Amino acid sequence: MSSSSQRTLVILDERGAAARLPSQIASLVQGYRIIHLSDTRHAPYGTLSRVSAARLVLLCLDLVRGYGISAVLLASAAAARAALPTVRIGCARAGVALHEGASLVAREVVRRHRFGDVAVLGGEIVDERAVAEALGEAGLPARTRAVPLDLAALGEAGKDALGRLVEAQRAQVGTYVLGSSYAARVADLIRRSDPDAAIVEADAALAAEVAVALEAEPAEGKTASTVIRCATEASEHWQERIAELAGVAPDAVAGRWVMPAGPSEGPFAVAMDEDGDPLD
Repeated sequence: MSSSSQRTLVILDERGAAARLPSQIASLVQGYRIIHLSDTRHAPYGTLSRVSAARLVLLCLDLVRGYGISAVLLASAAAARAALPTVRIGCARAGVALHEGASLVAREVVRRHRFGDVAVLGGEIVDERAVAEALGEAGLPARTRAVPLDLAALGEAGKDALGRLVEAQRAQVGTYVLGSSYAARVADLIRRSDPDAAIVEADAALAAEVAVALEAEPAEGKTASTVIRCATEASEHWQERIAELAGVAPDAVAGRWVMPAGPSEGPFAVAMDEDGDPLD
């Protein structure tokens, strides 16, 4: 499956929350095969133990190793919290570059924040903890808070309520972070309700950051990048949801894979202790 004319970037997504990201990256770089692997089969990574989350990430990478992976983008804040040390070792052992999405997006928040609090809507790609950590490291005293809304199912009444909330806290909140492709749906609403606020769309910011890293060593020939969408279990529901967010036809979401039951034995395998810390 590998090709000498294309390098391969694997985007590991949690339940389709970064569905716009592959196309955004493809529009910025050339010469890449971009594999968007959405783990739709399993519970949100934030509800899993560190051992389970790390094992799932490594197993997902094993599923697509035949493509000849050049780089991995971990586009799940929960997976990064649980599994980042383990994934770093696995990628280093496989000779693959690793880009950690939450910290890259948080870096953009630090650059753009000017005053007041930071509100994070949707936390799949980047969450309030990653943003707060980045602000603290930069010496910025901003308070970071999560806005608890189900943005995937937000109807007109919810949008009206969100608009009122944004307008009411114009004096308190200076930056809104849209932490998933779901959240990006309300960007225009926030701009109308608070024209002075900075808005960081996590997927767009992440695409720009990763594009810079990938183009540091551009592929020969400068062929257009291609996107392949797949999922660990692409039920009809998840095909429709991912396709809707990505702006593609449902039949463009390919694959129906079953995860192996045991620990990884492929090139990304890493031994862990009972707390999920790598033993290597």
